[in-house]
Amino acid sequence: MPVAFVADVHVGNHRLLGGPIEAGLNARCRATVAVLEAAALRAGKIGCSHLFILGDLFDTDRPSPQMLAAVQRAIARGPECVLLVGNHDMTSSTPGDHALAPLYHDGVIVDTTSYVEGVRLVPFNVGDAREWLPKACAGLRDGILATHVGIIDGATPPWLVAAHDAVPLTQLEELAKAHGFTHVIAGNWHEHKRWSRGGVEVIQVGALVPTGWDNPGLDGYGSIVVVADDGGVVVESLPGPRFCRAGSLAESEKLLARARKDGHRLYLRVEDGAHVPDPMPDFTFVIEGSLVSSDGAVREAAASAKDAETTTEALDAFVKAMPLADGVDRDAVLERCRGFLK
Repeated sequence: MPVAFVADVHVGNHRLLGGPIEAGLNARCRATVAVLEAAALRAGKIGCSHLFILGDLFDTDRPSPQMLAAVQRAIARGPECVLLVGNHDMTSSTPGDHALAPLYHDGVIVDTTSYVEGVRLVPFNVGDAREWLPKACAGLRDGILATHVGIIDGATPPWLVAAHDAVPLTQLEELAKAHGFTHVIAGNWHEHKRWSRGGVEVIQVGALVPTGWDNPGLDGYGSIVVVADDGGVVVESLPGPRFCRAGSLAESEKLLARARKDGHRLYLRVEDGAHVPDPMPDFTFVIEGSLVSSDGAVREAAASAKDAETTTEALDAFVKAMPLADGVDRDAVLERCRGFLK
């Protein structure tokens, strides 16, 4: 039976554009869990025996009970789930000291080198990955190597080449040949990449859900990698949150149209107001089905909060000046907002 791989889900209540909280999860967290559930459902529909999550299921090593429950419900929708410990999940290198520990009854937790369904699994370790990965592979033979390391190639930016959590592509190819691995599939770095050399498939799965404007664009995220019994690889892209920048109204509308077509939730930053008929500041807009333009009243409200000395004073100044629909009780809005600061 085929097996499926995803990585770097980063379930968490991200503060940036988090949105309203419901049952302990903000809007961004709920959108992230929805993509995880879609991956589980897709793996089941394809007929996969297992869904492997190759690290960083959570964005923190201390997820809330509500996050754990939401993840439990999501992964229960698909085949048996194998959860590999990533650097964001782990508290220490001691087995069991990580965010995945409460999920032991919901899937296979991998915090030491393991073997599941023809897949050799190596979780994230502390130290230099160039050193610990070969040691962790000692004694492993054949099949698929799945781990949590960045993959360095000729296009890797200079400042990442020396990263401790990454391994050169050439080293992975040599490791695969020495151990007879047919595939090397890795989580950790968020850009999806794929190489095929000398009969070895090397794949950086990429982030199932991008984490912000450091992961820009509509493409290269949401990947689910499926490996068939014959070793063939199919990569699909699941819709979900995407972070984009636009320099003009026309570019914004183009991104919106594509996002609607592909089913993405779009977070859009308009960077160059000079190209927009109604000049926009360098500000972040959440786009969900319609274009949100800047509002002069909003800019004035933000300006009124800028010189405040405390967060509470800034909040009071903003709410007092912000535009509200007719009939909305401004004092009630302020009271609700103050409650979120407690």
